[in-house]
Formats: sequence, C-alpha cells, structure tokens
Amino acid sequence: MLIEFAGAAALAGALAGLSLLSGLFGPGHPVLAEIVLGGVLSSIAVNYVPLLVYTVVLIRAGTAHQEVAPELEHSQHSQRRYGIQQFLLLVPFAVLVLAVVQALTRHARRGA
Repeated sequence: MLIEFAGAAALAGALAGLSLLSGLFGPGHPVLAEIVLGGVLSSIAVNYVPLLVYTVVLIRAGTAHQEVAPELEHSQHSQRRYGIQQFLLLVPFAVLVLAVVQALTRHARRGA
C-alpha cells in the first residue's frame, strides 16, 4: 500500500505539473483543457496524501495487520465498500475533506 499511495501521489502530481506548465506556457497558451486536466490531476494527487500519511502511521505503529484483519473476514462486503471508496479518489479533494472531518471529529471526542 505504501508504494501504491506514494507512487500515485507522485505520478499524479508530476503529470499535473506537466499539464499545467504545458497549458500555461506551451505553444498556443493558455490551453483551458490542459489547465483543467492539471487541476483534476492535482486533486487526485492531493487525495492520495492522507492515505499515504495514514499508511505510514499504521506501518510505524505496527498495527497494519490488526487494521486489515476484520476486513479480510468480511471480504465480499469489504470489496463492495472499497469499490465505492476508490471512486472517491476521482472526486476532487474528497478524500482530503473526509480525512480532515474525521480528524476534527476524533479531536472533538477526545476533548469532550
């Protein structure tokens, strides 16, 4: 998972940068389609950052197997749920917003 999330964030970020540079400074600039594509790719890269951070936290804590064990027991239900969650990676900034909301909710519960 670590390689997948780090690679996806880096690749999407690099492609976003290239698309934005090409759209803004390439021949016939500005090209709206390339700028929009760069924005979408940027949002996908940003969506992978919370997943990458969470994966690093699980690996460092040594609890990755414990986190995954319940999901493996109910694999058919988990596959359906993860299919929907993977779609959220394509929704601009959806994963980032969900991660922030979850962190704020967790923080509020601890403070209460």
